Amino acid sequence: MRPEFFLDRSLGKLVAQHLRDRGWIIHRIADHYADDAQDIPDEDWIEEGISRGWSLLTKDRRIRYREWERSALTHGVMFRLSNGNLSITQMVRWLENSRTRIWDVTSHAGPEIWVVYENEVIKRWPTD
Repeated sequence: MRPEFFLDRSLGKLVAQHLRDRGWIIHRIADHYADDAQDIPDEDWIEEGISRGWSLLTKDRRIRYREWERSALTHGVMFRLSNGNLSITQMVRWLENSRTRIWDVTSHAGPEIWVVYENEVIKRWPTD
């Protein structure tokens, strides 16, 4: 069974569509909250996604360092792009490059935060 992912609004509609076109099951934050979740705290969408059994995708580097957001990740897995300034094409390529590893990691009970680089995925929280 393919894993399902909840995309933070920072990744946008086009990244979601390109990943869907490549076989990913993607749920956009805008599909669940009004106004593209502009007024929704990160901890709320994090809790929503993991409560549904979805892994989370973002490019927000700060989430790993904010205790209230990490505490919302009670189980499950979050993936964060290591570079928040990538083009849409680059974001999709980096995620696709690591698709096998990302999809394998989604089976972890967590809570875990993994960082996606151009050709690898590394667990960053909690550290071993």
